[in-house]
Amino acid sequence: MFMLIFSIGLFIIPTKKIFAQSTTEMKIKIADSYFASEEYDKAAKEYKEISKDDKQISRIYDNYLKTLLELPDYKAAEKFLKDVAAIQDKYAQV
Repeated sequence: MFMLIFSIGLFIIPTKKIFAQSTTEMKIKIADSYFASEEYDKAAKEYKEISKDDKQISRIYDNYLKTLLELPDYKAAEKFLKDVAAIQDKYAQV
């Protein structure tokens, strides 16, 4: 019985990680699609959600910043740049 539960646990843990990665990939593709079709309001909403994950910043940086400038939402662009600088500082100290 223990082996069965242990085996199931080993299967579930990697599956959750794969699902989370595929969800992030999907969100980035959706945001990039909105960006490419110049639907900047929708793109900004998606990119903002994705930007909460520090690890994804480098993948969305250019398009998110361009999106904010196209809107134009200079306040959000400035906040995004400050957040990116803070993230870079955090990882530089590690």
